[in-house]
Amino acid sequence: MSRSNRDWYYNQFDVEKKGGVFDLDHSKTSELDAQDLSGSVRAQWETDFIDDLYGTTGGKTIYKGEDLGHSLEQWTGDLTGFYDSNVHKVGRNYRGSTGQRLDAEMDTWGLDLRRKAYEEGAFETGSNEHYLWLTRGPVDWADYENDNEFKRVFNEMKKDSKAWDTYGSPANIEFLTSDEYTDKEKVMFVRQANIRLGSAEKKSDKEQEFEDGWYDWDSKYVYTDPNTLKGYTEKALFDPASTEITDRIVDADGKRMTIRTDIATPTEVTKIKIDRRNISLGVDFNSIPDLSNAVVRPPNIPPTWGPVGGNQGGSGRPGRPKPPSNDGPRDVTGPPPPTTQSTVKSDR
Repeated sequence: MSRSNRDWYYNQFDVEKKGGVFDLDHSKTSELDAQDLSGSVRAQWETDFIDDLYGTTGGKTIYKGEDLGHSLEQWTGDLTGFYDSNVHKVGRNYRGSTGQRLDAEMDTWGLDLRRKAYEEGAFETGSNEHYLWLTRGPVDWADYENDNEFKRVFNEMKKDSKAWDTYGSPANIEFLTSDEYTDKEKVMFVRQANIRLGSAEKKSDKEQEFEDGWYDWDSKYVYTDPNTLKGYTEKALFDPASTEITDRIVDADGKRMTIRTDIATPTEVTKIKIDRRNISLGVDFNSIPDLSNAVVRPPNIPPTWGPVGGNQGGSGRPGRPKPPSNDGPRDVTGPPPPTTQSTVKSDR
């Protein structure tokens, strides 16, 4: 394989070391993370895929039984493990058996591409056949083509003419199902679109830290001998009779309360009987003065408008007098109507 082709695969599946083991970025394991698998199986399949790509063993650069501790550049640069990797030769029909030299099939390898649906019962979940389908199965390009989010990102990415050449300068997203474009061009578009979609839904640092905790933990790469694990021993979380507990359990008056250990029968609570007829609110309603006739006529309402206080009709609101009707003659004994002419005061 030419160096340029090798570099393409290295760029597609760049890894970093975590705990002495190569690890893929989460963006390159999106479809693996969506599988109905346990966290340990997902972590193992990610390592298996790295081994398939780079000829590592358990994600480590082991050569003749010795862990060289190489970086990816060192490991692939001196070709120590390169000829044992599937970047040099096509992958396996099953674990441990190698096939013919590299061809275009490997362009669509990955843990981040949507595969065509398989028939029910085609393989068992978590089996080797499941792994091969997830990493090497035919890509469902039509699913991306019909995805509204990918359509939106397509139009955004199309504005970058320089980068657009990388994907063959397609006119529309239907290029994904066209034979005129290579799988490499389609794969690069999908992965770049995934990055854009991922950044648009970027989680806060706290949310991302919690999310990462499902895939990374302190002892992730530490082997634990199951024979050394201690069995489970049932014991109480705390002693309810200890002063550390009893001193903290008090009622509203500060009196110590007890913890019931038998909760099968509920505690009897004395019910308080209340006679609603004898409830005293402490208010003498007879002492409240009668304010029904205490309404004072506002100075801007003439007597000819009638009495104030109470509902007099009109607008239907209490205390609002009914204005005079415009149907009959107007009482001119009231105040004159306002004028629109300005009145100029003189100091003379």
